[in-house]
Amino acid sequence: MSEPKRFRYFSDPGHAWLEVPRAFLKEIGILDRVSAYSYQSESGRMVYLEEDDDMSRFGKAMASRGLVFQNVDMPVDNDESWIRQLEPFDPKFVERPERNLPILRHRRVGDRGSSA
Repeated sequence: MSEPKRFRYFSDPGHAWLEVPRAFLKEIGILDRVSAYSYQSESGRMVYLEEDDDMSRFGKAMASRGLVFQNVDMPVDNDESWIRQLEPFDPKFVERPERNLPILRHRRVGDRGSSA
């Protein structure tokens, strides 16, 4: 059996979610089967699978491929989780860059920048 893949597990008093990269859901063939009860990050890169149906579907897809996953429990949010503020999952969503990533400026070879 393969080494377990680790995924962060978030919860609040009413629900829980497993954080899985969208690309991995596509890789194991269930991206188009995730429900709107799950959520996605603003960029769409991360999907937060709801604990009832979607996380179960994920576990079955992993097992059918001989893969094992392990929850990495994050601290329990005693209030309503921030995940509930995200957009519902949309399988047709096109990933976009994270908003707060720095913009890299490329310099040409030999370009030392301007000097005063």
